Amino acid sequence: MEESAYIHFTCNTCGEKHVGQPSFSFDSPYHFAVLNEADTKNSSLSSDLCIVRGQDYFIRVILEIPIIGFQEPFTWGVWV
Repeated sequence: MEESAYIHFTCNTCGEKHVGQPSFSFDSPYHFAVLNEADTKNSSLSSDLCIVRGQDYFIRVILEIPIIGFQEPFTWGVWV
């Protein structure tokens, strides 16, 4: 596919300009994002694992979605 068909974007993580398929993700699962300060202290979050109040467990995975006409898939980091 021609480069003009790719998306030109600035990465929110590294700040550099890229050409290709951007990826999307969430920093934490919704359950963690809405915790109050006390519950946040009883929970843990890493780049790919989240435990909320010792009872809800989440892992971050990359969902790859093929796009017709592109070699690279669209990727979405989701918490399950």
